[in-house]
Amino acid sequence: MSDIQVSLATRNGRTRALGCVLVDSEPDLRRFERALSAHTLVALDTESNSAHSYASRICLMQFAMTRRRWDGRDGELELWLLDPDRVDIRRLVPLFADPNRRFVMHGAQSELGYLHKEFRIRVANLFDTQIAARLASWTSTSIGSILEDEFQVHQSKRVRMSDWGKRPFTASQLTYACGDVAYLVPLYRKLFRCLSDCNRLAEGLAHMEEVASADYSRIGSRDKTFWDHQTTKQVSLKHMGVYKSLWEWREQIALAWDRPRSRVVTDKVLLSLARNQPTSRRSLEQCKCLDRRQVRLLGDDILACIQQGQTQRVAVRPFKPSTTSITDRRELGLFNALRRWRLGKSNERGVDPDIVLSKHSLKAIAAEAPMSVTALAGYHILPDWKLEQYGQEVVEIVQGFSQVSG
Repeated sequence: MSDIQVSLATRNGRTRALGCVLVDSEPDLRRFERALSAHTLVALDTESNSAHSYASRICLMQFAMTRRRWDGRDGELELWLLDPDRVDIRRLVPLFADPNRRFVMHGAQSELGYLHKEFRIRVANLFDTQIAARLASWTSTSIGSILEDEFQVHQSKRVRMSDWGKRPFTASQLTYACGDVAYLVPLYRKLFRCLSDCNRLAEGLAHMEEVASADYSRIGSRDKTFWDHQTTKQVSLKHMGVYKSLWEWREQIALAWDRPRSRVVTDKVLLSLARNQPTSRRSLEQCKCLDRRQVRLLGDDILACIQQGQTQRVAVRPFKPSTTSITDRRELGLFNALRRWRLGKSNERGVDPDIVLSKHSLKAIAAEAPMSVTALAGYHILPDWKLEQYGQEVVEIVQGFSQVSG
């Protein structure tokens, strides 16, 4: 058992020492399992090595737990750090799936995807403080800004971007990891009250349930291809052959070096090279998209990729039928009408437009053009709570557009 002490900042600018357990052995894991079983409100965060490795993975899981005292205040905070390289996290899966245990996370969607990919963890009862902050119309919704605004705590970006895949963890990393999760429980209490006071708690919990129950099966999937990446959509057809050749070369280098793609060359650099297509080291230097070290180490490979891409048959973007693609002018008109309605609704409610309805949902509605709430429900585009809240208004937009354009 690795019991350590960390010093965390408090609201008055002072620090307080807290005990923390680094779970890196089987006895530690059994002890943590008993603690987790005994709590129904648990704050959860993770750290990954995405800035240092080709394939991002979870390198640390942080937990904070506390019980309410007789006077309604939170009791002593328990901090636990689990090292997934040392213990079998999968045995905890049933505890995450218990709907009676609420997990508090911030910006949970990405982390839930990787928790499912690596450990098959599904969180049954989620409270996402970022979603809550957006619904409460807070100005800043990033965890760093919230910690500074609400708790006067500053978290070091340098430590956050450090290599969490290395062992042992440094004292700075352990302090940072505890700080990231220690304030989530009091933040949860405050945001829960905020949503209750503005009558948005039910909406927030329904939105969080959507995030928790989303399909994360394609996270890190090997069937994701070159064409699935967002930057590829910015490449014109005449440059596609060279860009694809450069992209595939970068994949091989990143995998061999075990580095993120961006630490070989960035997407922006690949786009510039594909558009300018330099043919010599001199012209490569004149592009000014690579520094001298990159030109020296990678220049020959890049020039060879450009030459190969120029001689290859031009790549053609594969067609993927989708119910959410805009296929004709009528759909585009209805989509724009729905988007204008969404903007008005978001201004009325004081929330971001995607909190009302996502762009994906708008496209799907525009494609199907349901003329009644029953028809809209039959397409399963909206969850029940959004159907109840917005269904009639959406259908009226569709009906009105049909009358004008019909």
